[in-house]
Amino acid sequence: MLLCVVAVIAVAAITAFSIHGHIENKKELEQERIEAAYLSLNYALGATPVKIGPLIDQYYLSYRPLESDEYNEYGVNFSIYMYLKFYEQQTGNVLPYGLIADYLSTEYEPDGSLRLYNNGLHPEIQAYVDWAWGKMPEMEQYIDSIENVYADYTFDNKNEWPSPPNIVNLSPQMLDELAKKVDDPAYDMDLISLQKQGY
Repeated sequence: MLLCVVAVIAVAAITAFSIHGHIENKKELEQERIEAAYLSLNYALGATPVKIGPLIDQYYLSYRPLESDEYNEYGVNFSIYMYLKFYEQQTGNVLPYGLIADYLSTEYEPDGSLRLYNNGLHPEIQAYVDWAWGKMPEMEQYIDSIENVYADYTFDNKNEWPSPPNIVNLSPQMLDELAKKVDDPAYDMDLISLQKQGY
């Protein structure tokens, strides 16, 4: 009888240990899945460890234009805006900057679950992130092209525009013009007129 009780207790203990191990393993796998989703999105937005510090790339990075020097007076992050322009140029798909800003504005979905780009609720963002993975060198080259076009324009118009703003402080309308010029070198870009109009 005592042997049966000991056997039952041993089986119960082994079962409990096994269930506990299974639950812990499931939690670890879920945490890895969440970190992988954050890593993919943050990479696609240019928030790599080189730029913002080690390990942070696996966590939620919020959109706080009023609290960060990474955003200009228009609430725009220059790099992210231009990555989206490159995505449009390469795929024909338009992912509005405002959609990214809205997505990043909260860590959680309305139902309280974590907001992850690949949870089935954000197909446009998932399409962009899936496309962007591994393309950061090309995306950075595109930004270099944008910066070169802007430098040429400011040099060519230095008499009429002696104090042009830093490129990261340009309005979305001006950034759109730069993207058009990179896509079509014959495009007649006029940033000075846009600035005079308040853009």
